[in-house]
Amino acid sequence: MIDIGLIKEILKRHTKKQLDFFLKVGKDKVILFAFLEKTDSPYGIVKFSNQDKAKLRLKNEYAVLGKLKNKKLEFNTPQPFFLTEVEQYTITFQSFIKGRRMLYYLKPFLNVNPSFKRIKKHLNSAVDFLYRVNNSFAGSDSLSLRHNDFTPENIILSSHKSTGVIDWEYSEYSYTILDLLDFCLTYYLTLKFIKDNSSGWYPDLSSIEECFLKSPYRNIFFEALRDYMKKTTFPESKLEKVLEIFLQKFNKAENDTKSVKAGLLANLSSGQPK
Repeated sequence: MIDIGLIKEILKRHTKKQLDFFLKVGKDKVILFAFLEKTDSPYGIVKFSNQDKAKLRLKNEYAVLGKLKNKKLEFNTPQPFFLTEVEQYTITFQSFIKGRRMLYYLKPFLNVNPSFKRIKKHLNSAVDFLYRVNNSFAGSDSLSLRHNDFTPENIILSSHKSTGVIDWEYSEYSYTILDLLDFCLTYYLTLKFIKDNSSGWYPDLSSIEECFLKSPYRNIFFEALRDYMKKTTFPESKLEKVLEIFLQKFNKAENDTKSVKAGLLANLSSGQPK
């Protein structure tokens, strides 16, 4: 691994500040939380990797953060400070967004059922953010900038109010309603994971069916999705294609997804959930 001392020198040269670090090693990249001396709140985040796929993601995130900065959205996104290449490593440095991940606000639901009002508030925050991004980057054929990892872990809140969205490495131009589908699914599975104290979870076809067609929150999810479609004038003619993309991410067998896709289509293209 690249010498952390070298990283510190690069940062000092760029920021003109003396920084302390907390290191977090990921699967294919390393993350450093940079602190100003004698402070307990991070000043910025360093990401670096020598893995080809991770390097491409870091470059993609840096470019997207620059575009988001120029759009001046009301929601915070990390500010890109610099990107450099050293010893076959791609290194990026971005600002730290203060607040807590939405995941933190779901943990109290361990001992009490979450109110529909609280869930609606979180969903409305997600819809509002995605709507602003969609409008700012809208292109042809209903495509816009998609976060592509839009989960409670990547949404920053302050007193349950959205203040920002982080981790844009996987972002791409696609259908932004996919972000809202991802959010609803991971939000539900996070609640389930916390309450059941499961050993872990990964979305699959059965969890999609449970979330959208069987859970007590399904009406709220469909209400948010239909509201988003209305706000963005998303054409129903694109729904089948979008759902195919969404479902195939979790299960490659098209025959297995037919009944779930039919249930989703029926709820999203009609006035009331079934």
